[in-house]
Amino acid sequence: MRAKREEAIAKTQTRTQEAIKLREEAKRENEKAAVREMMKIEETERSRIEGQKRAERERADADLEAWKEEQRRLAELEKQRLLAERMEEEKIKRGKEKRHRRVCGGNIFYEAANEMGAAPKRLSGKIEVNFTERVFPTPVRESTAQAEEEALDLLHPPVPQNAPSRCKALVRRGTAFCELEMYVEGLGEYEAALKIEPNNEELRADAEKIRQLIQGNTEA
Repeated sequence: MRAKREEAIAKTQTRTQEAIKLREEAKRENEKAAVREMMKIEETERSRIEGQKRAERERADADLEAWKEEQRRLAELEKQRLLAERMEEEKIKRGKEKRHRRVCGGNIFYEAANEMGAAPKRLSGKIEVNFTERVFPTPVRESTAQAEEEALDLLHPPVPQNAPSRCKALVRRGTAFCELEMYVEGLGEYEAALKIEPNNEELRADAEKIRQLIQGNTEA
């Protein structure tokens, strides 16, 4: 009986140890499964975060390219605007030069001014005028006619010795009148100069240009 009891106790202990061992193995397997599940969750989260970062980078790259394209478009528009302004300025400049050539009859007044010391052409721009009670600025007052008149007075009496100086003074007066667009008065001075030097072909040609200019303005 005792032997049977000891055998039964031994079997019970063996089964108990096996059960404990199985529980420990099951526990270890559960722990491993939990670790694997945790790693799987972490990998999924890591992939999700990487996907978000990749999408953000792609959006940032797309926004940057769109900004660069917009800057290129704006730069091209600015380039075209500046080109259009430059072309318009050139057009206006050519128009002014064309009108100036028509008015000045082929630069004859500049030539006369350079050769005979006429007063330079007044530049366009804002002129500050101080008005007084009775004296107002006019083309005649702004011209050099008075100075030329005084110069002519110094050349009287008219004698052959001062004929060249009188002719130059008359041309300077005529040039000053024409610069002020007072072409009739300017032509009168040129014709007076021709009376002194009737064989001066260049002077005669200039007078004819002024005469044609006056006729053109009258017809217009």
